[in-house]
Amino acid sequence: MRIGDIDLTLLSDGTTWWDGGGAFGLVPKCVGKKLLPPDEQNRIPMVLRCLLVRTPQATVLVDAGMGDKVTPEMAEQQNFRLERPNGWLVDDLARHGVFPEDVDLVVLSHLHDDHCGGSTRILDGQLGPTFRGLNTGCSSANGMTRTTPMSGRGPRIARPTWIRFWHPASCDW
Repeated sequence: MRIGDIDLTLLSDGTTWWDGGGAFGLVPKCVGKKLLPPDEQNRIPMVLRCLLVRTPQATVLVDAGMGDKVTPEMAEQQNFRLERPNGWLVDDLARHGVFPEDVDLVVLSHLHDDHCGGSTRILDGQLGPTFRGLNTGCSSANGMTRTTPMSGRGPRIARPTWIRFWHPASCDW
């Protein structure tokens, strides 16, 4: 889609199959299964979408998908399935002529694994940013909820040094 001199492209990081109760909440299963039929484990498909924004000034990625660190064993342990017949987000970016080093800014809508997991990857045995030498940002409210202990379970993620957290009212960068 093009709006003026801005190109917007939906990208795919694959499809996950998660428990239907998480998506439909209090909606009765008999209603939800008509919208998205679950598999034998009550999991429903959820497409991992990211948005590529290209302007004359910058290439921006909104959300980074789940990333390439999830193994089939990890998915099985957490009772979900991950399907990627066409590869992961970086592969879809390449199909649109964009490579990780071309991305100027990554904006993470929030820090759930299916939105921010692709912002890191393991290269040469070390965890690091997928999109090197760029700005990655998320609202400070999300940063606080994902980097502070929750109900005694400990931190959900370590606060990465390459993600800038900003207050929603002061998005001046």
